[in-house]
Amino acid sequence: RVLASTSSVSLGTGTSSSDVAFTPIGTELRLLERFKSAGDSPARLFRQQEPTKVWAEQQYYRLPLEAQTAGLVPMNRFWRDYAVWDGKGGFLSTNVADAAGTFSQMVLALAVLDLPFPGDYKAGKVDTKDNVLTLTPASRLLLFHQDILPAEPDNTTKLLVSQNFYREGDRYIEQAGEKSDKFVSAEFLTGAVYGCQVVVTNPSSSPQRVDVLFQIPAGALPVKATRRVQSLPVNIEPYRTAMLDFHFYFPDAGKFPHFPVHIARNTKTAASAAAFTFNVVARPTINDPASWDYVSQHGTNNEVLSFLEQHNLYFLDLEQILWRLSDADFFRRVIAHLKSRHHYDDGVWSYAALHNVQPYLTEYLQASPLSIGCGPVFEAPLLTVNPVEQQSYQHLEYNPLVNARAHALGGEHRILNDKFRTQWNALMTVLAFRPAPSAEDWLAVTAYLATQDRIEEALEAFAKVNRAAVAEKLQYEYLRAWLAICQEDTATARRIASALLAHPVKHWREKFTVLTAQLDELEGKQKNPADPPDPADQDAAAGREPSFALTSESNMVTVRFRNVEEVLVRYYPVDLEFLFSANPFVTQNTGRFASIRPAHSDKIMLPAGADKHTWALPARFHSDNVLVEVTGGGMTKATAVYANALDVQVSESFGQLTVLHDKKPLPGTYVKVFADVNGAPVFYKDGYTDLRGKFDYASLSTDDLSGARRFAILVMSDAHGAVVKEAKPPAR
Repeated sequence: RVLASTSSVSLGTGTSSSDVAFTPIGTELRLLERFKSAGDSPARLFRQQEPTKVWAEQQYYRLPLEAQTAGLVPMNRFWRDYAVWDGKGGFLSTNVADAAGTFSQMVLALAVLDLPFPGDYKAGKVDTKDNVLTLTPASRLLLFHQDILPAEPDNTTKLLVSQNFYREGDRYIEQAGEKSDKFVSAEFLTGAVYGCQVVVTNPSSSPQRVDVLFQIPAGALPVKATRRVQSLPVNIEPYRTAMLDFHFYFPDAGKFPHFPVHIARNTKTAASAAAFTFNVVARPTINDPASWDYVSQHGTNNEVLSFLEQHNLYFLDLEQILWRLSDADFFRRVIAHLKSRHHYDDGVWSYAALHNVQPYLTEYLQASPLSIGCGPVFEAPLLTVNPVEQQSYQHLEYNPLVNARAHALGGEHRILNDKFRTQWNALMTVLAFRPAPSAEDWLAVTAYLATQDRIEEALEAFAKVNRAAVAEKLQYEYLRAWLAICQEDTATARRIASALLAHPVKHWREKFTVLTAQLDELEGKQKNPADPPDPADQDAAAGREPSFALTSESNMVTVRFRNVEEVLVRYYPVDLEFLFSANPFVTQNTGRFASIRPAHSDKIMLPAGADKHTWALPARFHSDNVLVEVTGGGMTKATAVYANALDVQVSESFGQLTVLHDKKPLPGTYVKVFADVNGAPVFYKDGYTDLRGKFDYASLSTDDLSGARRFAILVMSDAHGAVVKEAKPPAR
């Protein structure tokens, strides 16, 4: 029977079937013993280190700092409803669908809506009778209702055209959260730019190709690339609308007629707007309380404040009232109102310098470009620049981060991770602008030095941290425990970690659990068998992994072991020359002996509480060359024991060896040399020692030496036995 397979399906112990392919009879039991000794659960294998990740405080869910702008939660009708809510009773808004632009906005909207949680929701009662649905809710809810109503028939097939005039810069009015057109018809001012909005509608099912003829009013001058008279071809798809605008202003007052817009189709007039006469005045004679242009320039201070209170500040040009702010009392009233509405305007706040109002002046300076020119950190009575508040710097963590170098390269510490290097330089820049580092600065420096494995410098920085002055008490305690382990102060580290093992935040609870496990390992404590192993803990898995190493000297075999209770020892007498010719690097590949029945086997119990055990070869093998194979803990290793009385001295620097017996040279001793070339054994040379017992195993008249990575050398004497040595090629 043969266990033959070419797949790589796991057999349950981390060994693939290709490892045991074509294993002859008699070996199945040995394989089963190997699998059984590894335990019932799959072996925990090495895992490649995860890529380094950058960790930062988010504030907003899964958003980097640069994305946390005012546009994250835009203004809309829902937030207007919340702003005017009196705080009494539950808050609901029919405009809740407007707050669905971003995840952050949706979560914030759900947070302020007084809707019940799923566990608190109570189903209401629904009745349908005579085609009438009656809903009786048992808790607060949002109800979406849709009606189907009859539409008015429209039999018009002719083109529709309209023209309306508006003042440039004051085109819309905000009503109920929506913009509507603010057209002018009664009175026009000299020197003011006006626009004409022309709308042509095709209500038919056929496309229309028309010419639109328009001209500016008499007495007006064109502006913004408008011509006095212009005809434009326009294609209007079925049921579509075309819009055109042209602009003008009146240099003088008077009454001026206007030839209205005309629509021509196939050289015939298809439609036209009504004729209009402009009433142009130098000063307005009609008060327009709905116009910000009028109120800001001609209204009283109280009327201006009333207008500000009743309208959306976002759509008002506050620059038009700056001339009024030289009045200190009016300035204070306006800026107080703007602050109550959470609305900031550079122009308004700049008047704080004129009236010497320090709080507002500080706010103005912080929002001005001046704060950027002061560097990342600046502290003065009128201006404080905080890099965290300005979002120019934030603390970042890099985990997992494994440093490749333990020592400074060329006397200079080099951070190989470019992102971490950038963060370290950013912190150093911030500190360079401070008069002196704060306690939290020293805490950050300590963390970053520890990340670089610069422990001594981290200890010096940590000594300068005033625990009472930092808000990050938990981070401070973790660093204190971690640095205590670095100083072999396990008592302090355990006292800190034990006190925080039950921390409610999982992330920190796991960190202190890992610290405690490391302390247990340092103090030799055994892990509680009742505790389930953590599959992600590679250190713990490595600590549970069975391992052993073999050495031999004369007729003695020594095994150093861990987590292994017993081993099975097999002895294979070998023809050393035959074995060497077949596999020169015999100790590197002992798998070929799996198909050979051993001459003798022993089961050896390893002493409990020890890590080393030595035993003698059976007496029958004392004069033989023997391969000793040891199996235990799911592993098999071998060592060769050579019966010889040879003293072989190898000089790798010169590629020579000397064979002695009782301190005397042995001439005529046979030497066979194989070379490892690209991972394969290749015959290199053979010969006999000279009268001095010397043999040059490296020299050849060919260039074969350049391809050799190592040598396997068989030294064999008929009278004194044989031995195998390995050597490196001589340096050239």
